[in-house]
Amino acid sequence: MERLLAQLCGTSAAWPLPLWEGGTTGHCFTQLVLSALPHAVLAVLSACHLGTPRSPDSILLCRPGWRLRLAASFLLSIFPLLDLLPVAVPPGAGPGPVGLEVLAGCVAAVAWITHGLALWTLAHSPHGHSRGPLALALAAILPAPALVLTLLWHCQQGTLLPPLLPGPLVRLCLLILQLAALLAYILGWAAPGGPRGRWAPEPLLPEGQEPEVAEDGESWLSRFSYAWLAPLLARGARGELRQPQDTCHLPHRLHPTYLARAFQAHWQEGAQLWRALYGAFGRCYLALGLLKLMGTMLGFSGPLLLSLLVSFLEEGQEPLSHGLLYALGLAGGAVLGAVLQNQYGYEVRKVTLQARGAVLNILYLKALQLGPSRPPAGEVLNLLGTDSERLLNFAGSFHEAWGLPLQLAITLYLLYQQVGVAFVGGLILALLLVPVNKVIATRIMASNQEMLQHKDARVKLMAELLSGIRVIKFCGWEQALGARVEAYRARELGRLCVIKYLDAACVYLWAALPVVISIIIFITYVLMGHQLTATKVFTALALVRMLILPLNNFPWVINGLLEAKVSLDRIQRFLDLPNHNPQAYYSTDPPTEPSTVLELHGALFSWDPVGTSQETFISHLEVKKGMLVGIVGKVGCGKSSLLAAIAGELHRLRGQVAVWGLSKGFGLATQEPWIQFATIRDNILFGKTFDAQLYREVLEACALIDDLSILPAGDQTEVGEKGVTLSGGQRARIALARAVYQEKELYLLDDPLAAVDADVATHLLHRCILGVLSHTTRLLCTHRTEYLERADVVLLMEAGRLIQAGPPSEILPLVQAVPKAWADDEQESDSAITQSVQNPEKTKEGFEVEQSTSGRLLQEESKKEGAVKLHVYRAYWRAVGQSLALAILFSLLLMQATRNAADWWLSHWISELKAAKNSSQEAPASTSPASTGFFSPQLLLFSPGSLYPLPTTQRPSVPTVQSCPQWLLRHPFLPHRICNHCWCQLPLHPTPGSALCSRYPPSSRQPASPPAASSSYGLVGLSLSYALSLTGLLSGLVSSFTQTEAMLVSVERLEEYSCDLPQEPRGQPLQLGTGWLTQGSVEFQDVVLVYRPGLPNALDGVTFRVQPGEKLGIVGRTGSGKSSLLLVLFRLLEPSSGRVLLDGVDTSQLELAELRSQLAIIPQEPFLFSGTVRENLDPQGLHEDRALWQALEQCHLSEVIVSMGGLDAELGEGGRSLSLGQRQLLCLARALLTDAKILCIDEATASVDQKTDQLLQQTICKRFANKTVLTIAHRLNTILNSDRVLVLQMGRVVELGSPAALCNQPHSLFQQLLQSSQQGARSSP
Repeated sequence: MERLLAQLCGTSAAWPLPLWEGGTTGHCFTQLVLSALPHAVLAVLSACHLGTPRSPDSILLCRPGWRLRLAASFLLSIFPLLDLLPVAVPPGAGPGPVGLEVLAGCVAAVAWITHGLALWTLAHSPHGHSRGPLALALAAILPAPALVLTLLWHCQQGTLLPPLLPGPLVRLCLLILQLAALLAYILGWAAPGGPRGRWAPEPLLPEGQEPEVAEDGESWLSRFSYAWLAPLLARGARGELRQPQDTCHLPHRLHPTYLARAFQAHWQEGAQLWRALYGAFGRCYLALGLLKLMGTMLGFSGPLLLSLLVSFLEEGQEPLSHGLLYALGLAGGAVLGAVLQNQYGYEVRKVTLQARGAVLNILYLKALQLGPSRPPAGEVLNLLGTDSERLLNFAGSFHEAWGLPLQLAITLYLLYQQVGVAFVGGLILALLLVPVNKVIATRIMASNQEMLQHKDARVKLMAELLSGIRVIKFCGWEQALGARVEAYRARELGRLCVIKYLDAACVYLWAALPVVISIIIFITYVLMGHQLTATKVFTALALVRMLILPLNNFPWVINGLLEAKVSLDRIQRFLDLPNHNPQAYYSTDPPTEPSTVLELHGALFSWDPVGTSQETFISHLEVKKGMLVGIVGKVGCGKSSLLAAIAGELHRLRGQVAVWGLSKGFGLATQEPWIQFATIRDNILFGKTFDAQLYREVLEACALIDDLSILPAGDQTEVGEKGVTLSGGQRARIALARAVYQEKELYLLDDPLAAVDADVATHLLHRCILGVLSHTTRLLCTHRTEYLERADVVLLMEAGRLIQAGPPSEILPLVQAVPKAWADDEQESDSAITQSVQNPEKTKEGFEVEQSTSGRLLQEESKKEGAVKLHVYRAYWRAVGQSLALAILFSLLLMQATRNAADWWLSHWISELKAAKNSSQEAPASTSPASTGFFSPQLLLFSPGSLYPLPTTQRPSVPTVQSCPQWLLRHPFLPHRICNHCWCQLPLHPTPGSALCSRYPPSSRQPASPPAASSSYGLVGLSLSYALSLTGLLSGLVSSFTQTEAMLVSVERLEEYSCDLPQEPRGQPLQLGTGWLTQGSVEFQDVVLVYRPGLPNALDGVTFRVQPGEKLGIVGRTGSGKSSLLLVLFRLLEPSSGRVLLDGVDTSQLELAELRSQLAIIPQEPFLFSGTVRENLDPQGLHEDRALWQALEQCHLSEVIVSMGGLDAELGEGGRSLSLGQRQLLCLARALLTDAKILCIDEATASVDQKTDQLLQQTICKRFANKTVLTIAHRLNTILNSDRVLVLQMGRVVELGSPAALCNQPHSLFQQLLQSSQQGARSSP
């Protein structure tokens, strides 16, 4: 370094860079430090702004200040180059060497060219309305001192005095011009000019007013230094990051639209997912391998420079400048390596985000395109969540997979350079672990596949249980079904436990490998007869230490690759499922007659592709335009299957399906309404443009006007997932409104009238089906056959076959069961019908979840600011378990302590070794006959070849104890060869007293003390080897801390959910005995229920008593409070006032489990879960098979269950193997098994045909003859045989009496409801 500076500056090597010469600063110092260095800083800062985005409203003409600065920068880039001409022309114009002047001039020219380009970019950016960054202007002034000092030098040298020399004079003139241009630059910044007023100076780090686009338009230096994050960090420091929109916008390459377009360009149906991902993002990802390679190579510069530095300190023969270069190289390599590794990790994460965005996009698209062979929802959720995340473990593992072997190979080569062939011992050990690791990896992969299968089953079950949590609470099945979930979880955790134990074994092997390798290498090196030095030991240790983190990560890399492979296979299987292909499913030719909308000929359909399930066969069906086609039949006869077959939801095994205007789609209202978590308007519009007139007509036709009037925000009210905040009737009408708003030509309506009251059903029939949709073709499935008398054709289905088609007068008598007439044929009261339809719904029964006045159901989530609180750590500590947590913590501390102790011991050993070497060289050993008995043979441990027989004529020599350094006696395991003058050849038969070393004089008994400097080499080497890994450790510390904080947020949320949210009041355990409910009486005493403050009372002072064994029917319009009675009875909601008595016992004093175990319910919406028929009938396993079959027989389900395979037949997700009516019958069979004294029926037979309903009513009457039955009915014929009827309106009891008595009362509300049910279908719209 000294010679290089001396040659460049033309000075002596002893003082290469003089600071002061001839009364002024040294010219070399001025040119290098005061000129070249500031210009380099100016160039770097200017380069940071070259990528500034252009302002959309930028003008071509800049303001005067910017133009002046641009002109000055151009001149300042020309003048240094012109200044080189007099320097290059002989004899030269001084004042320094040519090389120095050329270097300084070129650096200045490049800096000002770069600065000029940056100014032009900034002038046409948003900065053009101000002065620009202050830091850039300050950097432009930094070279001014060098120009001033050079001017002073010219003045001292008398350049302007005669005789005038052309060379120096030209240089002086150019220097003055440079100062003038720089002054003009400063003037252009200080007085920008232009029409604008006061220009506020910009801060050093500019801040954007609007959320800026992350990274886009930033320079390479800004990207490397993350300067573009400054505005975001500033907002975070001010506490302004509260909403997602407060952060930066996504860069273009991470925007979902760009990702979808980039991926779709390489994706086609049936392609391999990994090939498409490679085509879209693979090249960029592979290019990141260069960053990885450069970082890895820089990592090896550390141990090599450490070797040179320790050797420099140990030998002391090299000049000081070499040591400085070694130290600077260590620091620079560590910093640059850290920057490259950080950029590599950041860019890999961006590629990971790109790939995951593309994978999620294609999974969503595939889910929308699937036909009947779609997998369960739980499996799809796992693909979108777990598998898509696991797949992208590949991104972080692939480069590590090739980088780690490369790192290992280079490390072993460098070890070979240090210790020779002794490294082979470590290599053999590493190779021996490869087959072991292969076995472990295979087991991990197999266990991963099994674990994901168990996870699919658990997630699917949990989704089903959460959707039916209300029924689970009604029936008190929390423990039984919770045990079922725990069983799934136990199987999943069993596989996960195996994976983690295998991971631990793999980690242990690879974590111990560096230590064992270093031990084997050192032992082999010594046994080969070499001497260890501090240079070799600490270089070897640094190299081996470089392997600790990679080798520790290697098992996780392998595990990540295996997990990615398993998830890739699962996702690929999902993507390979056949799409719904309308061109293949439907006939390419339209129906034969122009007036025909739908035509089926010889069509055979099935729910599975091989036809093992019930088939639907339509020999011939032709539907004309504008017809209303009714579809009737018994439960499970195939009505819904026929509509599903027309919609393409079944597998067409043979035959033809021809639809006119297929491209326009269908209007579909399913039996189970699908509602989005969105506002009511969004659910109805479903992406279609808002048309106010059409929207109003649809709301009126679907009887939603009154419902919207009582909701907090009208149609802008948000509804929960699957419409959980709405009643069943409201969900059905919103789904119907969505179908009507789409304005299709063909409508498939699957019993939309089942979940609504009679008057609402009449309204839907006249205003919607026969009104707004009168010009369309409609296929209507329903069990309420009285509403089909206006149909053009009625189809009769039986066992999946269309057995008869004809006018309603021929078909309906075959399926109708005429209810008992309680009223005479009174005159039809249109006014009563109109009143029942148009009466506003004043209460809000179905809308149970708390909402704000804005109608937002999903309120802003409560947030906790600052660091994670200590109690969260305590909660996690308790969850782990105190004993296990302490064991883990102690193990970590012990691991680190033993690792540091081993390194310190080695450092101490090497230091003592060096000291012993120096001491033994300075003081010859002495001899003493008395010392021979004190020699320790352990010194021979590392001395191969020391034991061999000697000739009898040779006298053995044995060193005395006193002749060896005292530290050697304290550490007898050290190598024998460390003392060149304390070695001996031990005979097989030693002779005491005769083994004296005659060449050691007695005067040297006490050895010289080791020098203090020699003992520090080990500590220096240890410190430097630790320093090499310090950047990685600090980076890992920050990363671990941030990840821990982020993960503990999940712990905090779980703790809040499990501990802070209000829970159901459990009541008090009363000593009532198991049979405390013996009579079955029910009494409500002035019960008031309000869902939340500010809403009208759902129940307003309800008082009535039900006698033991009495059958009570509960009727009322939607929102009158019918279902609220059951919620209070089962204590799913606590009343605001009043009380409920069962056999005189206050239910609020009972434990929930004790209360609900004595009650039974048949819910309106059947709840079934994935499992067998037996598990769904008897979740708690309390009954024998004979009782189960008896209940199925009474519900007319035994034949269906036998055809499915018996009680062990799987019902599928949500019981989808059964029709909706069959699911209701199965829930009824479940209720028949109970011994409860009180049975509640919530319109449990709405989806069954009238004949089956009549049989079921007889079964219920017979089976529960001696029990109290509360029946909520929409179809009033189901409660006409009740002992009494309770009529509710606006949460109050308005009528209570026998059906006959209420019908005979003039102006009775029950009479109006009954007339609406019996006569409404026949009245004109």
